[in-house]
Amino acid sequence: VVGDGRVDTVMENTKEQKDFPEIEKFKNNKFLLVAGSTWEKDEKILRQWLKVSKDSKLLLIPHELTKTHLNKIRKLFPGSIFWSEMQENRLQEAKVLVIDTIGILKYLYKYGDLCYVGGGFNAGVHNTLEPAVFSKPLAFGPKYKRFPEAVYFVQNNIAKEIRNYKDLVSLTSRLRNNPEIKEKIGQKAYEYITTNAGASRRAIDVIRIC
Repeated sequence: VVGDGRVDTVMENTKEQKDFPEIEKFKNNKFLLVAGSTWEKDEKILRQWLKVSKDSKLLLIPHELTKTHLNKIRKLFPGSIFWSEMQENRLQEAKVLVIDTIGILKYLYKYGDLCYVGGGFNAGVHNTLEPAVFSKPLAFGPKYKRFPEAVYFVQNNIAKEIRNYKDLVSLTSRLRNNPEIKEKIGQKAYEYITTNAGASRRAIDVIRIC
């Protein structure tokens, strides 16, 4: 056993340093929740969260980009802006920005004050290492126990298991009112990444010995 090579992969992602000034403009110094790889149940919870969290914004990156699903998102989040048809003059005022293109999620988690990882109400939560490498507090649904890193994050208060929108509201309030807690959680997330890095190199070394 040499470790998890995915840790090395997410560390490589940070070296590419792709920046999106449009996201900074959209954030506009507000509390930003970045929700990646979301499914319909996730999105319904996020919609309820947004109704209560008046002074927050949502960057939504859905798992499915079918026309049918995107139309559901339009109805769920009226007034949202879609990346493919973005109007920059509306970015600062918008509450929701939907990324309807593939391949950039791994660069977007860095903009979040809190990162919600989807899939935890379906087959299982998606990649929680991608936001952790950016030193972010995490949240996801209850189906995460097949993934050791997600279990570790919950057990060590790096991530919060979300069962309904009230859990998400409570977590958001805690992070907004206690920036020092948010920073401490982020440090613990990154420590997990650095501690578990190097699996790829160890695997190569074993292969060479054999």
